[in-house]
Amino acid sequence: MFFLISKILSVFLSPIVWVYVLLVWAFLLKSKTASTRMFIAAVLLFYFFSNGFIAEKALRLWEMDKPFDSSDQKKYDVGIVLSGGLVKYDEKNNKLVYGQSSDRIIQALKMYNTGVIRKIMISGGSGSLLKTSDNESELMRRFLINLGIPNGDIVIEPNSRNTHENAIETKKLLNMHFPDGRYLLFTSALHMRRANACFKKEGIKVDTYGTNNVIVKKNPGFSFLFIPSALSIYQWESLSHEIVGYISYKIAGYA
Repeated sequence: MFFLISKILSVFLSPIVWVYVLLVWAFLLKSKTASTRMFIAAVLLFYFFSNGFIAEKALRLWEMDKPFDSSDQKKYDVGIVLSGGLVKYDEKNNKLVYGQSSDRIIQALKMYNTGVIRKIMISGGSGSLLKTSDNESELMRRFLINLGIPNGDIVIEPNSRNTHENAIETKKLLNMHFPDGRYLLFTSALHMRRANACFKKEGIKVDTYGTNNVIVKKNPGFSFLFIPSALSIYQWESLSHEIVGYISYKIAGYA
């Protein structure tokens, strides 16, 4: 039920939906003064959420990004990579398509190839309400094998549908195959705050490796500072999803 409700509520977490509601409200108001004010509010709200500079600063404040220190010579038994936009299967062209979260697996591969992690675990099945056939962990296993990673060094957890379930299902495998091991958790820096809290709640001690970081522009140009950007609206949608998700998980006792 929590999974279903979270998917439904996620529709309303986009700033563009909020702007749309204000515009409809402005249209329906009978008072011309009130309608004008509502329209101005919608325009200002749109400008705020479409500003690249503001969006970048807000995301950086939420990101949990402790830089990985390679100088401490730590080694890990398992690198845990959370799915969620890693890969999908393109049936029409019969190929794997790599998503916006693919930096997670790229960074994990880097740590594997340099000997920092011994095994790669992919945690997550399908997070879709409608299309449950795209099991990301299975698809990612195929990708890793094609790259030459031995099947014995790949562990998949194909059952979880959200971050809470990631932690629960991963714990079962870790207790079974890697008890008392050392674990390195890979997910986006924006998602890491919630993911780390979920793993701690389940009693899994992990070090964190944030990926997909927002790249701060040192010398932002005029367009970045003042011209509306569709990307910024999408970034705010991602941020609002994480903030609401984190609060919801806290209330539900998942984090």
